[in-house]
Amino acid sequence: MQHYFERSYGDRVRFIKVQLEDAGKPGGAVRLPADLGHVREPLLPPKYNANVTTDEQLVDSNAGLLTNRGFGPEQIVSDYLEASQSLALSESQLAS
Repeated sequence: MQHYFERSYGDRVRFIKVQLEDAGKPGGAVRLPADLGHVREPLLPPKYNANVTTDEQLVDSNAGLLTNRGFGPEQIVSDYLEASQSLALSESQLAS
């Protein structure tokens, strides 16, 4: 979905690319507000569940599964748009 909206509306909407896994880490937590245009130093809430860790091996394994299966979201979107498909609601759908 992300690639579809970027291709379809990228000339009208500024998209911020962020992974939740990164935004939850100190560097990403600082970078996200800056990318959104926030100019003051962010005030972060206290950590909760600080003993919970991300299983980086599991994240890498899942990413590998998608890559090894030939999942290419950019190509899927290109094929979809080249076939003149759209996710926009038709006039009849808007009326109901």
